[in-house]
Amino acid sequence: MDVYLCIDGKTIVDSPLYNESTYDSLFEHRDLRMKMTILSPGSKWGGREDGNPDNTDNSIFTAPKFNQDRQGSVTPTGYYFTKYCDLDAVPTFNRDENDIIIMRYAEILLNYAEAKLEQGTLTQDDLDQTINLLRERVGMHPLVISELASWGMDLREEVRRERRVELMLEGQRYFDILRWKRGDLLSGDVKGIKKEFIIRQNDVQNVPTDEEGYIVFLTGNTFDQSKHYLWPIPLAQRDLNPNLTQNPNW
Repeated sequence: MDVYLCIDGKTIVDSPLYNESTYDSLFEHRDLRMKMTILSPGSKWGGREDGNPDNTDNSIFTAPKFNQDRQGSVTPTGYYFTKYCDLDAVPTFNRDENDIIIMRYAEILLNYAEAKLEQGTLTQDDLDQTINLLRERVGMHPLVISELASWGMDLREEVRRERRVELMLEGQRYFDILRWKRGDLLSGDVKGIKKEFIIRQNDVQNVPTDEEGYIVFLTGNTFDQSKHYLWPIPLAQRDLNPNLTQNPNW
């Protein structure tokens, strides 16, 4: 059986194959949808100059760029998204004709699987007719309830992870987090790759890192559990209806 990690690094089986020794290694032995979502070394791209001064073919991406010299696409984390990216449209970014996804069949399958899970009635047959159709499409090992149990993995966590991977950049993640009452995920730091992977170290001399050497792009996020699961009711709506009250702590 092939062994893969999910995009966030969670192993399906403990594997000696995955390591973080180089930037390229971040993309190996992972959920195969990672390379379909995040630009990986060796992929075609439209970002002109990348972060490798020895790369003579600017049509091929090899390393992230941090230098704000207006000569290529810059990333503050070390990752670029490739999902939605039409290479021919990169030079005319404001004329991209890609359709923005509102709902697609994969979301319907994921919704059904999650609903069955929360009802306590999710079976292996349900998984095979929903999530495993999506995993089979990209050559991933199927979710098998008995295997997850024997590996000490939580079924609910894996169903939720599947939504995160499959629906990335489709506007679902924030509302999933609210629905699952996992606001703590929104209060953590936003991090990138390990700083040591960056070829031009002079470009990131002042970039902070955590204790393990990962770039800290954004810090100080907060999430008030007593307040932020609901949005405030707009004043204009309360003016229209004086019977409306405000949501807690707003």
